[in-house]
Amino acid sequence: MTVITPFVVFIAAIVLWQIPGDECEEIIGGKEAKRHSWPSLALIQVDHKQCGGVLIKEQWVLTAAHCKGTDMKVTLGAHSVSKKEKEKQRFTVSQAFPYEKFNNKTFKNDIMLLKLKVPVKTNQYIKTLALPAEGKDIKVKTTCRTAGWGITNMKNKKGSDKLMEVDISVVSRKQCQTYYKKTVITNSMLCAWDKDGKKDTSQGDSGGPLLCNGKYAAITSFGSKSGEAPGVYTLLTTKFIKWIHKVTGGAE
Repeated sequence: MTVITPFVVFIAAIVLWQIPGDECEEIIGGKEAKRHSWPSLALIQVDHKQCGGVLIKEQWVLTAAHCKGTDMKVTLGAHSVSKKEKEKQRFTVSQAFPYEKFNNKTFKNDIMLLKLKVPVKTNQYIKTLALPAEGKDIKVKTTCRTAGWGITNMKNKKGSDKLMEVDISVVSRKQCQTYYKKTVITNSMLCAWDKDGKKDTSQGDSGGPLLCNGKYAAITSFGSKSGEAPGVYTLLTTKFIKWIHKVTGGAE
């Protein structure tokens, strides 16, 4: 049986934060990303946990709904979590908007918008990432790329200080479902991993982006605690894109 774990990690203790089901997301088998090659990627510190996100507008970050907390801070322009970097900008979250029908047991509709207290001043290190014009499914075997500061080794459970990235391939929902007996893999979810099962997202990467064909396609949601099942992502469907535009005040 595969146990569901959100891809979130404790920052202070650097141990797994597990919500019902026990499954998280990290970058397994990846490599260190080139500095500032992911200018839209946000590091979200929520209570004592860590997630990723994407700056989609100057005052809005898109992430996973299970990353919601009472004290949320967003850092943009980061490569290292711990080091002081002149490119970094830090923001307070003024309001969180989890999708109304998010289910924290099944992870259905695992998507959330964060409104920053003040708008971001974009530059060469911090940029917005465009949403798809419409929701499209991603073909099986498509190579996608994701990034984050999550766990890089299932044994030591430590999050990465440096931004890591990895290329993974989309697998069919039918194949993905065989790994998740107690969780329904819906059409609003996308599954992906390395064909050898050695590369994936994990704890601490929740909410981060999955780019397919160079475009924003999905949000890191959950995976297996053991790392032996595909990672599951919230697909940016037309339903979600319309909701994003409604909450943020329309497309730019």
